[in-house]
Amino acid sequence: MQAAVGLRVLDEKAVIPWPAEEAEKYRKCCWKNQTVLSRLAEAALKHGRERLVLNSAEFKGLHSYEDLLEGSERLAANLLEAGVKPGYVVLFQLNNSPLFFYMWLALSRLRAVPLHVNPRYRLSELSDWAKTVEAEVYVMPGVFKGYDYHPLAASLRKEAASLKLVLSASREEHDEALSLPKLLREPASPRFLEKLKEIKADPYGVSHFLLSGGTTGLPKVIPRTHADYIYGAEMLGRLSMVVRNTRTLIATPLAHNLGFVYSLATIFNGGRVTLTDRTEAESLMETIQRERITFLVGVPTLFIRMLKSKARGKYDLTSLQVALNSGQAMPESLALELERELGFLFQNLYGVSEGFSLITRLDDPEKVRTGTAGRPTSPFDEIKLVDPETGREVGVNVPGELWVKGPRVIRGYYKNPSKTSEIFTSDGYYKSGDLLMLDEQGYYHYVSRIRDIINRGGQKIGAEEVEGYLAMHPRVKESAVVGMPDPELGEKVYAYVVTEDGKPLALEELRGFLERLGVAKYKWPEGLETVGEIPKTKLGKIDRAKLREALKGKAYPSRG
Repeated sequence: MQAAVGLRVLDEKAVIPWPAEEAEKYRKCCWKNQTVLSRLAEAALKHGRERLVLNSAEFKGLHSYEDLLEGSERLAANLLEAGVKPGYVVLFQLNNSPLFFYMWLALSRLRAVPLHVNPRYRLSELSDWAKTVEAEVYVMPGVFKGYDYHPLAASLRKEAASLKLVLSASREEHDEALSLPKLLREPASPRFLEKLKEIKADPYGVSHFLLSGGTTGLPKVIPRTHADYIYGAEMLGRLSMVVRNTRTLIATPLAHNLGFVYSLATIFNGGRVTLTDRTEAESLMETIQRERITFLVGVPTLFIRMLKSKARGKYDLTSLQVALNSGQAMPESLALELERELGFLFQNLYGVSEGFSLITRLDDPEKVRTGTAGRPTSPFDEIKLVDPETGREVGVNVPGELWVKGPRVIRGYYKNPSKTSEIFTSDGYYKSGDLLMLDEQGYYHYVSRIRDIINRGGQKIGAEEVEGYLAMHPRVKESAVVGMPDPELGEKVYAYVVTEDGKPLALEELRGFLERLGVAKYKWPEGLETVGEIPKTKLGKIDRAKLREALKGKAYPSRG
């Protein structure tokens, strides 16, 4: 870090590094001596600086490598003049727009570190994270989906003593914030462009922070480096066959790992990324048709909405070649139906923000591609499946907790030694909290979160598996499954559903549907409640703890 421009440095003592011997091994096999920005420049050199690589479904205009490189340099100089310093931690809460990339790259150029935050979060969560990471800068959307973030920013300034500067995606200046679009447009001062040259890149330093995908408590802060993240993006791009003519639609938040890593994978390979914040089926299909999308990155909810949409016949989806599913397992029968009805190849990805993923290959047999979590993304990942109670490794076809370490797997959380010691072993394995199973052919199968297993008289039922079956019912818009205490069996399956028409769904109708699907009877819900919405955690996952609490004292007959 250059003393001439640096006032403070990220608390690197709170970032747990890879042991020297392992880091050296990964430098030889996996990591490049590059930052995301220098990797982008390499791609521009290969594919042409004028190549258009970034688009938005909601904002007009295409963006080239040259636009991104020159725009981020200009913005970085203007941010430096505005007071953003190397080593600053930035609460980074932008939605899916090209401005996300300009700002991210500009911060990278400054060696400031963005903490990716979903736009859904409000003051309570933002205040906690700002204090945890001692954020100096808050970057927010301005007004997004009808919500004005400026009053929130004013409150956050009072809550977080470390906060020095607020930047907004609004085009106009505001009392609470400087305008990012204005800073991006304005010519940079030659003086501060010169000062930028004093800031030297560190490929092995922290590039950004992600938030853990856990379902309990405040999410943990995950430090990712340029080297490990570039390696992951390149591996995933290769395994999803992302190439120069790929047109990728990112329909998940860039604040999350999935959307961001596949955006980089596409841009690194000369393809074009289209960003969207819209998740309605008709909007997605209209974008696929208009932009001739070949690769769709999404979650089960999006695919199911498209499958159930009555407007599907209005749109030409023939350009779509591959749809990648992540975030939740999907029943094989549903994946096959999606392929048959929508005409694309289905690809499964199991991943954690801590830096590990399994993925099916597009040339895998159909049953493998649609019915398993696949194989490790990196051949250098070291995996164990462990009995959560005994700590011993399990054999083939026996569920065990996934423990893993490798060239992308972090060694601990930022400023959280208690969670680090709880979730990481002394020899570096990350304990995922997920049950998986390895079959005889070497493919992994996702079973469930350990805490979400329902134990019905000794028969173990994965809540997400049952939810996948319920999603196939034509009237079910959303569902959540939990175990309800039972004096005889220990637990029984209880389902909450949100229906498409808002009318109650009868338990008998649902069980009859599952019978016709061929689902084993012990997995059928034995209690059912139709609700207006499913409660969610801070990261948008089902809040099962709240649902279990709501079940206390209830009897089992269906409430419909």
